[in-house]
Amino acid sequence: MAKIAIPIEGDTIFKGHFAHAPEFLIYGSSGGEARLEERRSNPLSYSSAEEQDSPIHRYHGSSKYEFLRSKVLGDIDVLVVGGGCMTSIYYFMSQAVKLVFVDRDDNPVEASRVADAIASRAYLGQVSVYSEGSLVEVDNG
Repeated sequence: MAKIAIPIEGDTIFKGHFAHAPEFLIYGSSGGEARLEERRSNPLSYSSAEEQDSPIHRYHGSSKYEFLRSKVLGDIDVLVVGGGCMTSIYYFMSQAVKLVFVDRDDNPVEASRVADAIASRAYLGQVSVYSEGSLVEVDNG
């Protein structure tokens, strides 16, 4: 059973840097179906101006992603990404987490639609893109 983390803001996928999303929806997938298991708050989100001065927001580079992985996303296999930097992408790939990028040009995307698309796949490569309602493998060759 794979665990899928989807950064959200409101009811749609967060399109900024995933490490700053207010919450993550955690889906379990098995038998070709995804089901929502829980919502996890993200202590690294910038939800208010005063929180931006918090010591937790002083994490940068790999230490930020190590913190996020250990405190929030320790059990995930797939991370949906609306946006991110190369350091975050390399860090999670080095942790054997598969990445699914959401096309930023799409209209707001419901998390459940992406989770269902991921769960329906028998195989998911290291990097995929969800665009216009479809999941597409990226050729790493």
